[in-house]
Amino acid sequence: MMMSAGPMRGLCVATFRWMVTAAYTAVITTISLTPNRSLRRFMVSWEFPNRDKCLHFLMYGVLAVLLTWALQLHAVKSRTRLLVAISCAAYGLAVEILQVLVLPGDRMFSAWDAVANLAGAACAIVALGAIRRD
Repeated sequence: MMMSAGPMRGLCVATFRWMVTAAYTAVITTISLTPNRSLRRFMVSWEFPNRDKCLHFLMYGVLAVLLTWALQLHAVKSRTRLLVAISCAAYGLAVEILQVLVLPGDRMFSAWDAVANLAGAACAIVALGAIRRD
């Protein structure tokens, strides 16, 4: 029995959304678990206070948006949005712990990085909720 084009297209779109989200998550993991000396080659030359925390905030905000997109969350449900933010924050916390285990002496656990991860994810989810209410 052959599937019609509609369900097949929907499956392809859903698969694409998850692939983009997984690829972005892999990028975050790679950056987070790369030794500092290797990352310095790719660092932007401009400096400003708390640049690292701003990058964490942005990376995990984008992750929350992509996860919401992959899950196809069109309805504004507080509990589901909260779970997305918590999932992003838990992933960020796991990466912070992995840095200590995989790169001892080079990278270290930072509670403020974990806070920036949570803040970025939460702000993105709140913004998406506000946008979708209109």
